[in-house]
Amino acid sequence: MESVDNKSPLYSTDVDLIDKYLKSSKGERRLRYKELLAKFHRDNLLNDGELFLRSRKRRLVLLRGEFFYMLKNQLGYSFSEIGRMFSIDHTTVRHGYKLYEVTNGLGRKDTE
Repeated sequence: MESVDNKSPLYSTDVDLIDKYLKSSKGERRLRYKELLAKFHRDNLLNDGELFLRSRKRRLVLLRGEFFYMLKNQLGYSFSEIGRMFSIDHTTVRHGYKLYEVTNGLGRKDTE
């Protein structure tokens, strides 16, 4: 298994580095990602880059799940793309996404 950095390369301000990890991204999409990330950090009183730490503290786990949900639903990123942003497997992203849905009563509603 590969070693993973504690800080994602996408949090970098280096635009070329961001483009390397999101080859399909358009300039506007990348800008929206950066704006969403900055607003999310501000709104949740997080330090810069704190969302990308490998911490398993419940608060950060839930906030990451919420951010995954926002990236997927608001900006249209796939689980694989989000995983590359955070240097984690896409199934981990999917788990966080689903955890956020369940915790907040979102997602598919089963009818009886």
